[in-house]
Amino acid sequence: MPSDPTGNTKTRYGLSALPTVYKPSNDILPTVANTGYADFAFSRMPAIATNNEHQFSSSLTWTKGEHIIKMGGQHIRNYKDEIDSVTDGGDRGTYDFGVSASAFDTNYGPSNVLTGALSRFQQVQNVKRKNAIYTDVHMFIQDTWKVKSNLTLDYGMRLYHIPTQHELRPNETLDAAFFPSKWNPAKAPRYYTYDPTSPSAVIDPANPSVRYTGQAATILQWTIVPGSGDPLNGVVALGSTGVGNTGVRNPNYILFAPRGGFAWSPGASGKTVIRGGFGWAYNRINISQAINDFENTLTPSVDYRQTSLNTLSATAGLAPITARSFGAQDEASNKVPTVYDYSMSMQREVPMGILLDVAYIGNMQRHQSMVFNINAIPLGTAFNPKYIRPGVTGANFFGTVNASNTGALPGSNTVDNLLMRPYQGFNTINMNANVGNLMYNSLQVSANKRLSHGLMVQASYVLSRLDSGTENPGLYSNNWKSYSGGLAGGDGGDRRNVLSVNYTYEIPSAAKLLHFDNPVGRRIFGDWRMGHLVTFVSGQRTWVTIGGIQQTGSTANVAELQKLFLGTPDLDPRLVLTGDVMSATQDISHYFDPGKLSLPGNYPSADGTGVRNYIERPASYANDITLTKSIRIHENHAIELRAAFYNAFNNVRRNSLNTSIQYKANGKTFADGYTLFNTPELTAARNPNLTGTALYNQYRTGVGAMNLTDVNAMRVIEIGLKYRF
Repeated sequence: MPSDPTGNTKTRYGLSALPTVYKPSNDILPTVANTGYADFAFSRMPAIATNNEHQFSSSLTWTKGEHIIKMGGQHIRNYKDEIDSVTDGGDRGTYDFGVSASAFDTNYGPSNVLTGALSRFQQVQNVKRKNAIYTDVHMFIQDTWKVKSNLTLDYGMRLYHIPTQHELRPNETLDAAFFPSKWNPAKAPRYYTYDPTSPSAVIDPANPSVRYTGQAATILQWTIVPGSGDPLNGVVALGSTGVGNTGVRNPNYILFAPRGGFAWSPGASGKTVIRGGFGWAYNRINISQAINDFENTLTPSVDYRQTSLNTLSATAGLAPITARSFGAQDEASNKVPTVYDYSMSMQREVPMGILLDVAYIGNMQRHQSMVFNINAIPLGTAFNPKYIRPGVTGANFFGTVNASNTGALPGSNTVDNLLMRPYQGFNTINMNANVGNLMYNSLQVSANKRLSHGLMVQASYVLSRLDSGTENPGLYSNNWKSYSGGLAGGDGGDRRNVLSVNYTYEIPSAAKLLHFDNPVGRRIFGDWRMGHLVTFVSGQRTWVTIGGIQQTGSTANVAELQKLFLGTPDLDPRLVLTGDVMSATQDISHYFDPGKLSLPGNYPSADGTGVRNYIERPASYANDITLTKSIRIHENHAIELRAAFYNAFNNVRRNSLNTSIQYKANGKTFADGYTLFNTPELTAARNPNLTGTALYNQYRTGVGAMNLTDVNAMRVIEIGLKYRF
């Protein structure tokens, strides 16, 4: 049977009366599972997380004639020491007493606890711990030049030195990175696969005469054959000779960021000011991208199956070597995330004491961080006949292929995904690449009326567009920019229109109108103030996804649609727009028209790309009112009464939609086509006996309907009393 993958000598250490392979760092309880009693897990004990930051800054200002020159610098050093969530059982081990059909097994979890029979034991030698640092140095110089009394120029330069955050001692934290250039296909390990002559057995393809059957076959299938290759093929310890101490490349030693601007007041009135400016800045990637995928990846580990507390070794059971995941270094670029800002505005004082501001605000974000699995299966791979799994007949849109249902669809009977991955011997290989781009453009208009006659009004309107190339990354190996591009969605996405109006009004005393104009009446009916805020925000962006395709002859969904459409499990196909989905008459059951969408073709006629965020969800409203009353007791003392009404008029805001579309296959193959399945009308038609509330619920749950269970229509009233002194 396969030997211990770590190559280490086994030593039995006591831990809460339980044996381990490696000596744990503490005696806190391990993870125990499938006991039939109360299982428990302590994945992050002891909990250590410290983050110390030291900053030093200094600046100098020099005035000479019409120039004000500033220069300075800043030094930032940040330390992070943290124990992360422990995987693979942690250094204290995971003991699984579930049923395993091993020689020790009693076929009952509680009995396995008493006899010490283990279905599985996992342990890593070292806990996953960060001990990271980054050091930033910033310097700047700028000049403010008053060219004329009505013209001022600003210009300057900022310098950045921002090396990537890294571990202080990667040889202790056992950090490593996968380098694609160092991977050698000739050193790729083999996997245990099914025996073509006996699909219930598992073999090493290089030694087909040795077969594993039963539970052993189930455990070993698609795991690495010991000694068949290098399980660290292309993986290099960080800090090694010729390799830096970080899995993410450092940017250039010094980065330059110029900036400039002007302010100009044309004419002699001084009522108009025109301003403009530009500049850019650099950002570092966050700690999870710089550290997480690389830390502790070289720690020794064990994974024993069908063993016992008395034996606890690979010789007593099985020690499958599973394909591991690593973080990869992007060897092609050391670009750093960059943000460019630019603007042009005009302020003008117009009649009635109103200050009008009209501005164009733009922003470009370049080289933004994105994470790709470079070991994703390329498009069309599952259609390759060499990846057909022996003994598996496959399926079509009618169901499993058999004597009465012939014709398997390509991609429906493949071997395990691990065997189709480009870098054999590995599972996920995440690479952080600074390649994403975003662009924001907006027209912003605001007006402010100063306080006069007890009234102050502010109003603003923003018309904007946010295009994103960083959302929903596609396959790095295939046209990912087309898959990820388009209008931005989600909370921080494209919100086309934003209107906000607020005013404050000092309500005149009603004492005279009520013929109660005396000190008591003025105290009661005077000094009232009302504030009112009204906000309108366009809805979030979204698009319709494929919820499933039902088989022709049953209610079961067709499995693994990604493979059937695109020949890879790592990319979701997108629907094709055949018209304007928002053109239909809208109501709560028909916010958009799913009939203007169709399923794509299969690869290579279609590659999965498609438009995103073509639906704008319902808009959001805010209507809040505040009333305050100040009662002066003394010159420096007053009592303030306050009543706040949030969503004062109980506006209903429906923000959620059913955007998951389902189809019914018309036949066995793609050529037979599909029929819409979950529109409100079709759902109701399949349940003709429903009436009243039950029928209404069918209409509100179909694709294109608003989700009435996600409604924000609550009015909130707050009453407060405050004493000022």
